[in-house]
Amino acid sequence: MPTTVSESPLGQNLAQSLDDHLQRVRGKIVQRSSELASADKEPIGLSHLARALEQFAPGREIPTVAASEPPTGLIARFPPLAILSSILAVAFAALGLWATLGSAEVKANLGGQGFLDIAKIFAGAIVGSATATVTSSLTRGKS
Repeated sequence: MPTTVSESPLGQNLAQSLDDHLQRVRGKIVQRSSELASADKEPIGLSHLARALEQFAPGREIPTVAASEPPTGLIARFPPLAILSSILAVAFAALGLWATLGSAEVKANLGGQGFLDIAKIFAGAIVGSATATVTSSLTRGKS
C-alpha cells in the first residue's frame, strides 16, 4: 500500500519536496523513453523505460563510461619503481664490471673486493624489489 504524505516518516514538507522531485524525474524518464523508442522506431516498451530509468535514477543523467583502451608504452605497463630499479640494477652491474675488469690501479683505489660486495648487495636488493613490484602489479591487474 503506498504511503501518503501524512503517513510519511519524513514529515509533510520533506515528503512534498520528495514528491515534487520525483515528479520532475518522472517527466525526464518519460521523455527519454520516448526518445529511445523514436530512435528504435518502436512504441515505448519496457526496455526503453529501463534504459531511461538507468540514466535518470538520481534526477540527473549519469554519463556512461566508455571502455578504456589497454595501456600502451613502457610506463603504462610497468610501475615507475620497477623501471627505476631496473636502471639502478644496470648501473650497479656496470660499476661491478668496472671494478673487476678495470686496471690494477682502479682496483686498488676502490678498496678491492669491498666495493664489489657493496655493488652486489645493492643490485640484489634492487632486483628483488623490482621483481616484487612487477609481480604484485601483474596479479592486481588480473583480478
